[in-house]
Amino acid sequence: MRSALGPSLSELRPLKSPQELDSSNRFPVYPDLARRLAEDTGEPDPQLAHALAVCANYAYASVAGFCDGPDTLARMMARMGLPSNRTLMVADRVEVSFIVSSGFVIQSEDGRSAILCYRGTEPFSIANWLTDADLESEQVTINVGGKRMDVHPGFYRNVRATRSPLVAALDRAVRGRSILDESVKVPARLESLHICGHSLGGAMAAILGLLILNDPAYEELRARLRTVYTYGQPMVGAPSLAEQVAAAGQDDRFLRFVFDRDVVPHLPPWGLGRYRHFGQEFRPSRHTTQPGQIEWRESTDSRQAPFLSIAMAPIEFLSRSLPLARHLWFPYSLSDHLPLNYVEWLAPDGVASEYGDYAATMQAPADNVPATIDLTEDRSHADG
Repeated sequence: MRSALGPSLSELRPLKSPQELDSSNRFPVYPDLARRLAEDTGEPDPQLAHALAVCANYAYASVAGFCDGPDTLARMMARMGLPSNRTLMVADRVEVSFIVSSGFVIQSEDGRSAILCYRGTEPFSIANWLTDADLESEQVTINVGGKRMDVHPGFYRNVRATRSPLVAALDRAVRGRSILDESVKVPARLESLHICGHSLGGAMAAILGLLILNDPAYEELRARLRTVYTYGQPMVGAPSLAEQVAAAGQDDRFLRFVFDRDVVPHLPPWGLGRYRHFGQEFRPSRHTTQPGQIEWRESTDSRQAPFLSIAMAPIEFLSRSLPLARHLWFPYSLSDHLPLNYVEWLAPDGVASEYGDYAATMQAPADNVPATIDLTEDRSHADG
């Protein structure tokens, strides 16, 4: 367990005068982020989708040991609009059991909102890749709408490894305490909780979301859980699980974003059991060519893929570095799975990056009102 305190805005920009900080229309990215999180109604929110994608991206900090995970995430979420946040990192590694689990709780300065973010598959961790492929080690069932349903054992094992201290931190927030110190009171009790993650982290976020929604022990957190945002998430259960989530009326709590031909949402492949996604899925419009002008529309496109097509995804990733092979088409892409794709393409037009920069294709807004993203329903990819 490690912790960090997010810097204040003045600490992030030490050479700026108070007047310059107040007049900036690009920093922090969302000045009202804490309020938006606390008052979120659970409807798809393009600004929260972008902010939580940034959170999921920087949850990977320290994967290669170059920087401190909670410090980096606390600093980046301060840049996004949660200055002086409190960030707790809980990590556990038992690689012979395919456990490489890292979770973060970020508490806003006023205590009204919290984010629980899981780190995804660490690219250099063999144990993490074996976790993704671990389908047969044990049968795991959880309660969903009063029925016991099977879930992916490898994903569940990683949730279980770090769940207790993460939930204990959230319980402190519910009681109006600092997630870092039981003895420290914060201005307000927890009002809203959001869970997010990319890749494996998205799968873990989805499973924890189901536990909070269905386990009586999580009643206090269930009343505060707004939405689970995931990016490039693999499937975590059979079609019967998806049907039961829908029957329990919990589909609208889970928002899954899938970028272009990202291969991971189509995993596990055919031949390794029957799996199906639950929740609402959003994909970028196929006619979108520039980040910041994207339309994410509800879809039902991510279904299990043939094993051979999945096996070609690493070849596609290598082909991106070869000039003569860059224009080859593959049905699924490992390159499209990178979390930075989700950060860049979910950023509304006219909204600065977490570093306060605007992409070359974007134009700075005249004021501090971000553009919106169309999250209306689109059935063009539905079955049949």
